[in-house]
Amino acid sequence: MAAKNAARKGVVALPTLRDAAQQAHGEQQAGWRHPKYRAQWLPSLEAYAFPRLGGETVDKIDGPRIRDTLLPV
Repeated sequence: MAAKNAARKGVVALPTLRDAAQQAHGEQQAGWRHPKYRAQWLPSLEAYAFPRLGGETVDKIDGPRIRDTLLPV
């Protein structure tokens, strides 16, 4: 609902990392040669990135936050 209201006002709503990753996965997976990559890419993000960053809009995520998220892995 908020996205529709923003679109009507000419404001572009930025996606969350989760939404952007799911969209990218859907768009890019056909180009990945090995089925294992298609199968593992999104679950890896769900396990490691989404718990800390998944609900953040992509403009709020910077290099240090990505590093801090992946460092324990």
